[in-house]
Amino acid sequence: MLVYQTERLKEVIEQPTQLDIERIIDRRSRVRSFHQENKLKRLEAGRAGEQVVLEYLQKYGNEDWVVIQNMWLSNGGPFEADFILLTNHGPYLFEVKNYTSDFVYQNGIVSFNSQIAAGDPIYQTRRNQINLEKICQLHSRQLQVKGALLLVGIDNYTEIHSEVEDIDIVIRTHLRRYIQKIAEKDRVFQGYPMNKKQVTNQLERFEINGNYGPEIVSKDILDGLIKGIQCPFCDGFDVKINRKVTYCPCGFKEDREIVILRTICEFGVLTFDKHLRIGESLDFFDGKISRDSLRQVLTKYFQEIKKNRYSYFINLKLPLHKLYEKLNIVDPVSLKMTYQEFEQIIKE
Repeated sequence: MLVYQTERLKEVIEQPTQLDIERIIDRRSRVRSFHQENKLKRLEAGRAGEQVVLEYLQKYGNEDWVVIQNMWLSNGGPFEADFILLTNHGPYLFEVKNYTSDFVYQNGIVSFNSQIAAGDPIYQTRRNQINLEKICQLHSRQLQVKGALLLVGIDNYTEIHSEVEDIDIVIRTHLRRYIQKIAEKDRVFQGYPMNKKQVTNQLERFEINGNYGPEIVSKDILDGLIKGIQCPFCDGFDVKINRKVTYCPCGFKEDREIVILRTICEFGVLTFDKHLRIGESLDFFDGKISRDSLRQVLTKYFQEIKKNRYSYFINLKLPLHKLYEKLNIVDPVSLKMTYQEFEQIIKE
């Protein structure tokens, strides 16, 4: 199965997601408000839900399928398609929801845990399916798009009391079978296969930039975060550094260069709208490393731009785990050790 990315989507993945930003803020905040915690929880749930669907498609779908994820389109109004699936017999649109609450639909009204909801995922799926079909109908072949609302929350309880005929509603326990049925329909399909390349070209004609990009982190929030090197295992800041590795009392150790690079990348995510400058980056380390050590890592992994007496480094804007391939990092060192070993090391 091919996960297709347009030029716009390739540009999007070069930017941090709001989840990337919120994860770092959460780990470095002294206190988190209910609103902040709830926001992070929603973002985590959304990502986890879409990851489940992608994994199911890869595992139970056909090899010649094409999937486009998180594509923004406009035809009479903007909308985002969580997944567009292109099979031989036709296109599908999937709207993905990862609820943990009780979901009830009756007489056109949606409620969560007995509370009437303002948003209606069934209406949203139906609207996006119609919009996508209008785009596909402008193609030489009149393609019918099948819409599906995928409720992938593992603890989600769903009741549908009103008949819904125009879209499919699929709960987590039925997802595998639903994808297998699409694959089976493809195998027995005897018509002329849909030209997936022509369809992707058509979709790109109506593609737009997303309405919701990452939010710039304010100076107040940035100033309020805990600075320094953070242990990725226990989230503590009592990290000791020597010439080769860093050590945490929890028993976690990392290669020194990787630790510095990881922390630079965290700062880069939080300041994705700016270039990296040595002074500002050094402040984020809170005195844990020298200016020379920082410059050495920046020079190795980031492009330096020199202008007159001033210089800066191109911000890669992503957390380190998304940059392993780009930075040619094959095996980042991260090892566990006992507390006794740690105590011995810091005494040396």
